[in-house]
Amino acid sequence: MRSDGNQPDGNRIYYLTVPRAVREIGSWCVTAGRSRTRPGQRYPPDELRHPYRYRAVSDHGRVLDELQIVLIADGSGSFEGCRGEQRSVGAGACLVLMPGTWHRYHPDPDTGWREYWVGVRGDSVERAVRLLGLEGRGPVISSPHPEELAETYERLLDLASVHDSAAHVEIIAEVLRLVVRIARTEDPMLHGRFDGVDRAIRVMQAAVTAGVDLPRLAAQCGFSETTFRRRFRARVGTSPYRYFMALKVNAVKHDLAGSELPLKAIAERFGFTDQFHLSRVFREYTGVSPGRWRRFGG
Repeated sequence: MRSDGNQPDGNRIYYLTVPRAVREIGSWCVTAGRSRTRPGQRYPPDELRHPYRYRAVSDHGRVLDELQIVLIADGSGSFEGCRGEQRSVGAGACLVLMPGTWHRYHPDPDTGWREYWVGVRGDSVERAVRLLGLEGRGPVISSPHPEELAETYERLLDLASVHDSAAHVEIIAEVLRLVVRIARTEDPMLHGRFDGVDRAIRVMQAAVTAGVDLPRLAAQCGFSETTFRRRFRARVGTSPYRYFMALKVNAVKHDLAGSELPLKAIAERFGFTDQFHLSRVFREYTGVSPGRWRRFGG
């Protein structure tokens, strides 16, 4: 890891060089920091401490090749996104900036602000962001408890100052906790209250050995077909049909591994037209035939 670290003004700015072996965990941190911009101060402050491509955040905007999550801990300012949306942001605003998307933001000259950020590459954190629906709800999500999120960032910054692989794994764990905490600010399901998508998931899980009429299921859960597909994909990351078929394939795997039932009987048990239909779907979802899975365990 390489860092610029603590500075006399109390700002903490880290840009990390990550060994190739660490990247195999799926995501790795490239930057983390805490910075205060005082009223009337040029933004970003300490401009020369940042690599050149990061500096255009308030002028012409920028496009990064990493996922960044920014917390405005106090103060106020404005944000502009790639779809032309312009928003005022204040304490508790979380900016979920997906890689490859243009954005621009800066503090109000009258107030300044205190911000935290973390930037990660790799797909495991991005998948968590999409699974929990943050990409669809972003790029600006308001948290009622910015002080709790700030505590997570402070732990990230402490870890960023440690130069070993274990610390980097811990950083990614903290980033995933951060993603979950942000998601919980607006998603009632994550607080234990269930919506129509969750009801649909439960119906599919209970009906894995039978068929499910998806249009009828959408109506039972209070959705039109279009809304059901959209909300289901935003929550789960795939369509209702593909999710249900994946449930069936996973159940078939258990029967293949734990029984000597012929493939024809397994196909009938899980509602496939015949064993050839089962084989075609199984290969599509796993990349191997049912027979090979049974012989070699996948």
